[in-house]
Amino acid sequence: MPPPQKISRQQYRCIDCGAQNNDDERCRRCGHNALVLIRGGPRAIRNGRVCYTCSHTILDDTATVCEWCNGTDINERRARPGVPPQRRVAPPLPPPWDGLNLKHGGTVLLSGGPGSGKTTTCIRARPTRYIATEEELEQIASNWYRINGPSVPCPLLIACYDWTDLEDDLIDLGKNDLVIVDSISQMAEPHDARRVIRRTIEMIRKPLARGIFICQHTKDGEALGPNELRHAVDVVGTIPDDPTGLRRVTFTKNRGGALTGRYFTLEEGGVGKQDFPYAYSVEGSAGNYHLHLFPLTGAKMADLLDLMSKAGCKAQAIASSAIACEMYPEGFASPPDVAERRRFAEAHGLTWLTPEDGRRLIRDDGRDSHDEATGADKNRVDTDF
Repeated sequence: MPPPQKISRQQYRCIDCGAQNNDDERCRRCGHNALVLIRGGPRAIRNGRVCYTCSHTILDDTATVCEWCNGTDINERRARPGVPPQRRVAPPLPPPWDGLNLKHGGTVLLSGGPGSGKTTTCIRARPTRYIATEEELEQIASNWYRINGPSVPCPLLIACYDWTDLEDDLIDLGKNDLVIVDSISQMAEPHDARRVIRRTIEMIRKPLARGIFICQHTKDGEALGPNELRHAVDVVGTIPDDPTGLRRVTFTKNRGGALTGRYFTLEEGGVGKQDFPYAYSVEGSAGNYHLHLFPLTGAKMADLLDLMSKAGCKAQAIASSAIACEMYPEGFASPPDVAERRRFAEAHGLTWLTPEDGRRLIRDDGRDSHDEATGADKNRVDTDF
């Protein structure tokens, strides 16, 4: 049995087996006596200095004037802006990234299972630099021209196998660069992951470039890799296993906007748009919304669609989220996040139905049926919902 460890705030790593030790004399796992001190360092990612007048981040270490407000009061850590700060707006990304407002200097962590479409969706974003740690560059180049066509120039493709190479590959980035690292989880051992993650994000953020980090996810749907990576990036995206067989990317963290998501298809030419011609209820929580086809079982917010179906209403490409409750005037309750659910449905080309709309359609359909039976004037103009 090894002797008890001395209490120390310093940690040492064995160069033979990689175990961490509190003592620098001998490894408690293998007995090796060659240990190196682990430098702790700060856990936070340093954004840079800040303009005291407008709170804009100053990433250039040599800058003496703020590029946004021309202020000269550059502080290391503090600001008191007198006006709302201007956002670092960047060019929009193509679908399925179009619902994501990724600013200059922003980073994304994208996880998903094998074959879920992570690489394809990232190639569709048309990066300027693609760093691969697993897939062969020839295969990436083939996928690039298949997805984007022969007229779109291929970006710089780089094979990378360790952190030293990655650090060199991130030099000379510019404001218009978009970097894909596929995959970031292969870049460092667990004991060194914190330093690698912090340094990688700093090197992308400083020149105001943008980056997307790809990683695998576990059987529970969580991103595979150190937890610090999910906290350090601006956006966390996942391509979940959808029970209906559809593909969607969901954003469960978004510092620059709302928690949303997009459906997409994988076609021979790359990423395509998913069509929704029927009636759907918007289920799930914020950042994990999904469209549930009516009348499949398992829906919790399809009561309005159920009432319309029983009344004989005919409708296509509609969506709703309502729960039956006779306590309310229209007989339904809407969830608190109904506005976000509506935006999610309308972003996929669906017409949103409120309980009032559903009741009006039922009344109009009943009136049309009565007119048809009694021979009433069919030229009457009905009010559209």
